[in-house]
Amino acid sequence: MEKEKKRVMVVDDEPDIRSLVRAILENNGYKVVEAVSGDDCIRKLKKDPSFDLMLLDIRMPGMTPKQVIESVQKNKKLRKLKISYLTVVEFADSIKKNLLKQKQVVDYITKPFRVGDIVARVKKAIG
Repeated sequence: MEKEKKRVMVVDDEPDIRSLVRAILENNGYKVVEAVSGDDCIRKLKKDPSFDLMLLDIRMPGMTPKQVIESVQKNKKLRKLKISYLTVVEFADSIKKNLLKQKQVVDYITKPFRVGDIVARVKKAIG
């Protein structure tokens, strides 16, 4: 029996970033779904809550990352979903530490990233 692939949702308003991350992760055995905004992400999670990890951009139109995370935390079906920020925004270490204290948030990955680095960090988060 084939092992079930881990599922990742990439939430970013930049199509190039979404497709690059998708290609990298799919080449490493993950199933990837893209969302173009926080609103799109929440819509997709309501239809299918079976994701293991969300890679969430910080700067996007529509819902803020804080609103996305609050919505995820309110949904009992999404309690096991892990969230990693994937962003070009470079915060001070103190702000990063606070962001990482949020329930379900497991990592903060900055763009640009190296292919090996993003694969290693996704693997660390969800196997």
